[in-house]
Amino acid sequence: MAMAMAMVATTANLSIPWKNCSKVDTNTTPTFFTERTNFLNMSNRARIGMRLLLDGAIVTGRHIDAHIPGEHVLDGRKTNKPAIVDMGAGFHKLREFVPPQFTYVAVDSMVRVSGETLICDFNRLEFPLLSEVAAFAFLGSFEYLIDKLSIVRLCRMFNAAIILQYNAGMHRVSETFHWVAPLDVATLYEVAKLTNYHLRVFEPILNGRKVIELKRALAITRETCPGCYFLFRPTK
Repeated sequence: MAMAMAMVATTANLSIPWKNCSKVDTNTTPTFFTERTNFLNMSNRARIGMRLLLDGAIVTGRHIDAHIPGEHVLDGRKTNKPAIVDMGAGFHKLREFVPPQFTYVAVDSMVRVSGETLICDFNRLEFPLLSEVAAFAFLGSFEYLIDKLSIVRLCRMFNAAIILQYNAGMHRVSETFHWVAPLDVATLYEVAKLTNYHLRVFEPILNGRKVIELKRALAITRETCPGCYFLFRPTK
């Protein structure tokens, strides 16, 4: 159960009331919607997302590797590895692509597969309180967030990188899912500016198996960007 007491995190001149989600659950919950039937193969999405994080760290000053390992606590257990936090972890596909120098942390609103999962409702601004985070990954979950700007601000509080796989500018509703509050690419650049991130945009090609980077001048002209990846790197 998430902590009842609200905490306040101040980032980029904005106070955000948020609650720490501290419950670790391992019991799977039946759900009518699974990522196995989603729009992009989850293993492929996880592989590309992790690769962009690592390559981006190298190209832009090794931000991820620059994290100094400290005492990281998860469910009472201590580790000296910074975390890669899988936000909306689903079936934990990202886990197999996380290098050994990092700790994989799964966060979701329910447990969909066996394995430890922190239970959070992001739309209630419940957020994992972890001591050392290298990056947050939203690989298919960003479409469901109502207050996207506040979530990015909370990520920035950790001085962590962010990777999104996001259908920018798109709104879809069906019996099994509902994408809310869509942001186009130009607005995502504004979000990055407001939260002191540098943003890079990558478009999938070859049926999603590879990506190419879009220059800002081209990217901001896109009303939609289906399945695109957005790499946020904290600026100094």
